[in-house]
Amino acid sequence: MPKGVVTRSAVDGCDEVSPVLSVREFLEKCIQSLDSEALECQPEVQTDFKALAEEIGVSEETVTQLADICHEEQLLCPAQPEGIEDFDVLADGVPDGVELMTLREVRRLREKKKTLNTQVKNEKEINHLPSTELRVLFGTEVKDFVPIQKPEVVLAVSVYRPNNTRIHRDYLFLSDQPLYALRDCIVCISDKVVMTDHSERPFDTRSQIRAKDLCKSGFLFIENVFYNDMRDPTARDYSRVIVDWARRRSIKTPNVEKMTSLSMEGITFRDLNVRLGFPYYYCHQGSCEHLVIFKDLRLLHHSDIQNRLEYPCMTFRTREYKPRCIICKLYLARWITVNDELSMEDPSFFCKKCFDSLHYSEDGQKLCKFEAYPILDPEKD
Repeated sequence: MPKGVVTRSAVDGCDEVSPVLSVREFLEKCIQSLDSEALECQPEVQTDFKALAEEIGVSEETVTQLADICHEEQLLCPAQPEGIEDFDVLADGVPDGVELMTLREVRRLREKKKTLNTQVKNEKEINHLPSTELRVLFGTEVKDFVPIQKPEVVLAVSVYRPNNTRIHRDYLFLSDQPLYALRDCIVCISDKVVMTDHSERPFDTRSQIRAKDLCKSGFLFIENVFYNDMRDPTARDYSRVIVDWARRRSIKTPNVEKMTSLSMEGITFRDLNVRLGFPYYYCHQGSCEHLVIFKDLRLLHHSDIQNRLEYPCMTFRTREYKPRCIICKLYLARWITVNDELSMEDPSFFCKKCFDSLHYSEDGQKLCKFEAYPILDPEKD
């Protein structure tokens, strides 16, 4: 079966990059090369007992008996309660009366975690859990079901931290999904920055004007094509400025001459030409830049999620850095101040309690000159 090269990318010090691949041509070649059963993602056929008996040198009757004895339904004990196979320890907790040491340890850790202040909990690094488990873990499980029309191609995409070479998240996309679905998946603190000073009204959270509310423009640069997100009427075509600058500088390279610009609307992943392992470019908020790398290109498999509503699905999420208060050094910072007369650092980070105690009187009056901006959680706010 045709399959793309899986690579960690040139950014991580690996030079393994595939030639330019057309996603549409890849799907067409798969259709031409494979039979209908493979294209429909049918699960593997059951074991041929006769062939297995010949392989291990025993009778077919013996193999059948072994299959019955080793069946999962036989893995029961008299003390096992009914319905235990439907019990999810991660979601439902550990039941009472369980003596298994591993589950008792799970319960102990859960009880310990409950005693921690919710403000000082950090996101755990989830190393490639199945996307269904990630949906449950992050509270985004999809209840409805829409089947995927087959054959279908899946693309694995890595999104990197802004202006950094560390992976932030990995996703799986279906080839017929719109390209702007990739942009909508990218979570960045730059979009959450509050643009107005709140030092005079720290308790008024309704007037928070965020960067994403003012600047909705952005583009993906893939194989000499600028894909601009023009869904909002106020969005600007960033690519025009870049192309004009390159031409004014008389940069006469083949790549500059071939640069084109398209709108993300109407473009799907199937319309793309990509090189697996090659770092592409996403830009938003004027100068916030992310690397985007296509890691794999393959047919949908029967072991993949078959619900269209689950895509794009996240397969990896790194730990988020969250600054702590510079005074108590215990709670996560909720405010950032600049030009602060009461702080020796600029900018300074404060939790809500320390921020209020240091900068305001009991009747809520401002005690000194400073500018204050709330820190929003990009995952929740």
